[in-house]
Amino acid sequence: MKSSATINLYLACLCLMYMGINISLLFANYINWKHPDNPPVNDVVYHLVEFWATFGFALVECIALANTPKSLYDITNNSGDQNPLLLRMVMFLNIVATAVPALLVSFNIETFEILSHEIEYINELTMSFIDVVLLVSLWNSSKDKNNNDHNNKTTVLSATTTTGIAFLVAIVQLGVYNLMGYDTETHDMVGETLRSEEH
Repeated sequence: MKSSATINLYLACLCLMYMGINISLLFANYINWKHPDNPPVNDVVYHLVEFWATFGFALVECIALANTPKSLYDITNNSGDQNPLLLRMVMFLNIVATAVPALLVSFNIETFEILSHEIEYINELTMSFIDVVLLVSLWNSSKDKNNNDHNNKTTVLSATTTTGIAFLVAIVQLGVYNLMGYDTETHDMVGETLRSEEH
């Protein structure tokens, strides 16, 4: 139990670090948007931090799922029709789908930026669907136990809210990035507000 608590503490710290990185990226994006002629934050550095931080968070998610108090089988087999390989597949896809765009951007941002963003946003949408599957398992587990106490209701409500927000954010990101069009002068998606002078 002590080792599990220590791992959870480290994972929580890494999640907070990822949150701090995203807040910093949001602020950097705003500053560059305010100074389009001379953006203070380098475009390449911005994207490298963004994609590698996302990959790092995917690793954190993988470790968190592997060290959950319930076994993988218990989580994915609550309804009796799920396969315990589901979470293993989720972890595999999530790590691959975040590693590929991070590597592509590291190779050549001008060539692979749009493709990398597409992979990233589609992965977020896919992970949202997986969250729905896990939410259904949690809901079925709660019903099977016939336990209507306040804690179980709060857990299900919290999971539902988090899943809904994640799904909405993924759809909005994908929509904004793709539906606002392509800028032939900068060779960038209009939805991508962060631009550098090289583009």
